[in-house]
Amino acid sequence: VHYTHTHTHLTRKHAVPTLARTQTPIAQKNINNERVMAATAKQQTSTAKQQTSKPSLAEWVDCVFSVGLYMSASAGMSIANKMAIGALRLPMLLVGIQCFAVCVMLIPFYKYVNLGSWSDKVRWFPASLFFVGMLGTSMIAFKYCSLGTIVVVRMCSPLLGLAIESFFKAARFIPTIHTYLSLGLTLLGVLCYGIFQKGLHAEYLGLMFLLINMLLATFDRLLQRYLLAESPVDISNEGLMLYNNGVSAITMPIFMFFAGEWDKAPKAFEGLSESGWIYVAFSCMCGAMISYTSFRVQRRISATSFLVCINMNKFLVIAFGILVLHEVYKAGAALGCAIALFGGAYYSWDRTFASKSEITSDEQDQQQHTSSKIERYKDLESEEEANSDNHEKQGLLDAEPS
Repeated sequence: VHYTHTHTHLTRKHAVPTLARTQTPIAQKNINNERVMAATAKQQTSTAKQQTSKPSLAEWVDCVFSVGLYMSASAGMSIANKMAIGALRLPMLLVGIQCFAVCVMLIPFYKYVNLGSWSDKVRWFPASLFFVGMLGTSMIAFKYCSLGTIVVVRMCSPLLGLAIESFFKAARFIPTIHTYLSLGLTLLGVLCYGIFQKGLHAEYLGLMFLLINMLLATFDRLLQRYLLAESPVDISNEGLMLYNNGVSAITMPIFMFFAGEWDKAPKAFEGLSESGWIYVAFSCMCGAMISYTSFRVQRRISATSFLVCINMNKFLVIAFGILVLHEVYKAGAALGCAIALFGGAYYSWDRTFASKSEITSDEQDQQQHTSSKIERYKDLESEEEANSDNHEKQGLLDAEPS
């Protein structure tokens, strides 16, 4: 009897934990999955804290260098286009030279050029056509309009963008009361500038192409946002640069034919001075720089900070027009220009504030989701330990002699 009781006691004592382990394999698998999810959540929280921590000196220098490089390229592009078109006088030819130069500059970076599949190329082709029209109309506007007129009128672009953004789902634009106030101030400033600026009637042709340029730029933005955010294409940034500039370089000779520039091109090159060649070369370099630095900067700062950089460039361009090109403004026009620039700065502030609010909300949601995962993991551990203790106690009770 003693032998049988001892054997039964040992068998039951060692069998109970084994039964507890093998009885619920699905539950054990779920527990392991919860452990992995909790560990991943902890790692994501740690990574987010590292990303929001104070950047190192090298990161700060890289960010400042990138922003400075973009602002120099952006402001230099407007100034170089104005100076180059004044020297060459053939807008379609200048655009073709710039696009061909960008394609040549991309040759050393051929390893990074990915043009995707044929379906991606076909889908992106309409966007490249909008890009061609945008470059051509912009260069004609630079030929007939002053820098101040171009900058002030283009301040109305967010009004079109506000209407266009309502069509997006993945990257929807959320306006606030400050958005409408800032855009209203901008529109008021543009109207004051148009009413009081002298000699504006001589710029009517340029203004017409400038308005067409704004429409093309808005539709180009709509299509690009769709192809990059809503239904993205598999084309790298370098591939997009090559695609757009390549299509422009191929189609510009056709536009030159309709504009009657082929017969004027030889005389234009013969009469181009050394400073004119410098302006053309500088515009080509700025075109390549702005294509690259815009992607570089947007990887390092937020989109709203990027918008602030653009508005700061407008101050630099207008200052260059006044100090170097000796552009003259009436008092009412100068006031309208100041109101429009203030509206642009107000708009930038509003977008920055809205972006911070959205980021804070997203961070709170992520933290709550992470905390719930960790609490679930702790509850599972406690439940597992309690079940293990209950099974051991039950095994001991069953092993006691009757």
